[in-house]
Amino acid sequence: MNRSAVFLTLALFLGGAVIFGATFADEASPAPGKETGGAELAKQLRAMLVAQTEAKQKEDLAGTIENVDARLIVKYGTQFGQIFKTYKIEYSLDDFKLLYHDDEIAVTRVKQTLKKVEGPDFKDNERDALQIFRKRDGKWKIYEQVILDRTFLEAAPKPAPATQPKEQPDTKPGKED
Repeated sequence: MNRSAVFLTLALFLGGAVIFGATFADEASPAPGKETGGAELAKQLRAMLVAQTEAKQKEDLAGTIENVDARLIVKYGTQFGQIFKTYKIEYSLDDFKLLYHDDEIAVTRVKQTLKKVEGPDFKDNERDALQIFRKRDGKWKIYEQVILDRTFLEAAPKPAPATQPKEQPDTKPGKED
């Protein structure tokens, strides 16, 4: 089984565990001295995602892909380069939970909202996703994302176009045509 299949299997397993209410972050016990505690790691990973969200907001491609695993840089670079050329989107990181970690892999559950500010048709949405991180050369990198659910938000009603009142013919008595 190749690495992608292993990580996808892990993501699906953890996704199922999340759906059925199990969490593993409190049970993860890395070897002493090998990994920071769960709370410290959660703080670090959350800060990484906040920085990425801010970079997306500024349409900063380098900042958006800064903490992405090398195998995804071209994909993310192409994808976000096109998004930044086409749209202006408001991004927000609404919720973050560390579900599992060991000394090489961490899995978080995140909720994000994307709202179009400018650009062609786009459906504003909220995403519930598993974000998988992998430690490379001592640094955590975004390795994969699995979207569990996407909810499309109702578009705000557009104001009705302003109409000018129709001119009424002058029908006052004594006026001749």
